[in-house]
Amino acid sequence: NYNKVKGQTMFGIGSYVYLLNTHKDSLDNSSVKVEEVKTGLLKQVGNKGGIVTSFKLFGKGFTTISAHFPAHYEQNEKRISVYKRILNATKGLTNDFMFWFGDLNFRVDKEREDIVKLINQNKTSELLVHDQLKECQKNGTAFQGWNEAEITFKPTFKYEKESDTYSDKRRPSWTDRVLYKSETQKTITSKKYQRLEHKYSDHRPVTAEFTIKL
Repeated sequence: NYNKVKGQTMFGIGSYVYLLNTHKDSLDNSSVKVEEVKTGLLKQVGNKGGIVTSFKLFGKGFTTISAHFPAHYEQNEKRISVYKRILNATKGLTNDFMFWFGDLNFRVDKEREDIVKLINQNKTSELLVHDQLKECQKNGTAFQGWNEAEITFKPTFKYEKESDTYSDKRRPSWTDRVLYKSETQKTITSKKYQRLEHKYSDHRPVTAEFTIKL
């Protein structure tokens, strides 16, 4: 029932856009574009960076950004720099509706033992106050003007593989995120934002669902 609009991989980063077959005649095939933004070693390696995919559907411009930002708690300035480089690649596109997702690697700015204690007490909202991404939005250094559905799930990183136990070598954090933005008066409504309990890596995957008013 679905047709692939575009698929692209860059090292461990992947971006795939599918469209219901019933809507295929509403896609402007000539508008489909993809750009790789490599920000890894010497800014030439694609293990970090993003894939920007853009297309026009029903006469509106859609842009998706699948990204992997630099890791580690103390590398927040590098994450902000990568954000700006990828965002620059969207200039000149018709960005009516934008979605940015992936392992953005922002961490919780709190000591590990305090984080674990709040997780065990189900005090997610208290932890989110210390989330680096939320702080960047607040001070205008990254993702200003972007929206994110309410986070009600536990941090998605870092787990021992095939386990429900957080690694004792990292601060549990919400590294895996989905953000969205509308450049029109039309609205994007979040219908679902949750983590999945698959244990095949040291992350828990995140899924999001939206409705868009055209």
